[in-house]
Amino acid sequence: MRKYLLLLLSFCFFNAQSQDTISSLKNGRWSDVSVWAGKKLPSKNQIVLVRHNVTFDVFTDVGGLFLGDGKVLTFDKNKSCLLKTNGNIIIWGKLSINSPTVTRIHKILFYGIDSTKFLGGGMGVMDSDKGLWIDGNGVLEINGAKKTSWLNLLGEAKKDAKVITLEKTPVGWRVGDSIVIVPTNHYDSASCLDGFDLRKIVRISKNIVTLDAGLSFNHPTVKNPFTKADTHESKTLSWLLLLVSFWLVGISHQ
Repeated sequence: MRKYLLLLLSFCFFNAQSQDTISSLKNGRWSDVSVWAGKKLPSKNQIVLVRHNVTFDVFTDVGGLFLGDGKVLTFDKNKSCLLKTNGNIIIWGKLSINSPTVTRIHKILFYGIDSTKFLGGGMGVMDSDKGLWIDGNGVLEINGAKKTSWLNLLGEAKKDAKVITLEKTPVGWRVGDSIVIVPTNHYDSASCLDGFDLRKIVRISKNIVTLDAGLSFNHPTVKNPFTKADTHESKTLSWLLLLVSFWLVGISHQ
């Protein structure tokens, strides 16, 4: 009875009467045609009903996805994978995305989404509200490769500078990552609260990072108020924060 109820819910969520659907028939890999009804892989504009344990191992574009209660959709940790959709992804089971290295990129991409049409529907998923939804007993598990989350700058970073030097070489940083250099000006300066510089990395050579544009603010070295020395042995207190940019494991809208 529960199985039929979940299937009914999936049809309601996706308005399946007006869209083509395809269902899994057994456990296996997404790339295996025998896993799918009709022995064809899911295609663009099809709503995918995953009712078994499936390993996702492809680059594909679908109309939406429903993962049944108690079932697991696992991104293959041994290869890069991309799941694109312009519809909803609804998880009643477990979505597992685990990539052990920076060279294997796991990504879910929502495209053609107009967020101004978001309506909201209480506990129910609306067809207008496109995105990733964890519902019922659903679980989202995401683990990426090791990556340095923040570092100090080695010395000050001046306005208009496109190259900054870190205190040490970061682990896992890549070209295209977004970083923020936070303000370190005196508390009574104009940029004390809003002097954040958001930039993208265009080149990395050990602890030297080249940015996509010059800095908009000065980020001076901070003196330790107790010792009068530069903090961290002449290192700045400009925390260099690595944003949660999903180059490795990502869920994004375009």
